[in-house]
Amino acid sequence: GITALYAEDQEAPAFKNACDLFERVGHIMVMENEDDIHAFTSIIGSGQAFLFQVLNIYLGELKAINKGNDEHAINIFQDFVSSLGDLFGKDRDFEMLINKIKSPGGTTQAGLESLEGSKIDSIFKDAFRAAKERSIQISDEN
Repeated sequence: GITALYAEDQEAPAFKNACDLFERVGHIMVMENEDDIHAFTSIIGSGQAFLFQVLNIYLGELKAINKGNDEHAINIFQDFVSSLGDLFGKDRDFEMLINKIKSPGGTTQAGLESLEGSKIDSIFKDAFRAAKERSIQISDEN
């Protein structure tokens, strides 16, 4: 897992002990201020669901062209998702990964231009912003 930690005194032994403990079971992100926890919640806590939503659309399209053999489509999809992790593990530069797939004037380029025209970056940033605002509201309710 990934845990966000914050303390006013980040040099305090108790905070350092907490960091050591959580590093043993996963990753930690030390926040510079308490309000950053809300952004962390929106990206790490909610972000997976946003990506699953996109992947669900992808899987639906794959099932549609696979004409009713959903199990086969799911197996193909699983290999596809695994390959994404493998590729990112080899080259962590998304721009380079994209450039390895697309060719000027090709199908990938056309799709990427459509995504840019749809302002996909703004769509995701708006989703993160909405989740962050809701995190703040929930915090204020307590």
